[in-house]
Amino acid sequence: PYTAVSVGDFFDKARAISLGLDAIGLQRGDKVGLIADVGPQWLPISMGITAIGGVDVPRGTDATAQELLYIFKHADCPIIILENEKVYANISASLGEFANLKTIIFVNGAQPQVPGSIKVLGLDAIIESGRAAHAANPGRYAELGSRVGESDLVTIIYTSGTTGNPKGVMHTHKSLCWEVWHVADALPITPGGVTMGFLPPWHVAERLIESVAFTRGVAIAFTSVATL
Repeated sequence: PYTAVSVGDFFDKARAISLGLDAIGLQRGDKVGLIADVGPQWLPISMGITAIGGVDVPRGTDATAQELLYIFKHADCPIIILENEKVYANISASLGEFANLKTIIFVNGAQPQVPGSIKVLGLDAIIESGRAAHAANPGRYAELGSRVGESDLVTIIYTSGTTGNPKGVMHTHKSLCWEVWHVADALPITPGGVTMGFLPPWHVAERLIESVAFTRGVAIAFTSVATL
């Protein structure tokens, strides 16, 4: 059975993630690797990153070690967020090659051994820190959001790499919103309905479907291709 998440709970979590990332030093324009599979977890993380000017760099947990190594080095991410230890195992031997990496955040709260120069945190700790920051300074979230411009990068989506190294496709807030509003206006979407999310989170079509659903008040029921 599905577990319902209200708009209020979703926003509270996304805002807490934003402020938790702000507390550990995320700056406008910083790239954040986000390696997770489709589902309700990755959406508030993505919005938590981008709402304050961060740039998410998404990929699924089935990405190969070679793909992740290339993407993290090319994007020069100071923070990466990993769904679990399986993903970490793919890159652990190569951490020394990520010159700008400062923090790894595990969605499942894992605490593996990492080089001393890198901080390890669980997502729950980021959320707790963000909620405390909001209680202490309720205006901080709006202040950070006001600095984000429409021409700022919002995401870098890397291609599958079947014809060579993955190519980073850059979307600004303006370009992504342009797509969302044109699709939302063109389709007969009824507020209060339900759509299904099952494509990988780094797939631009999934990103577009989810964003259109949000703008039209449509719920997203997450599953996966394997369980359809």
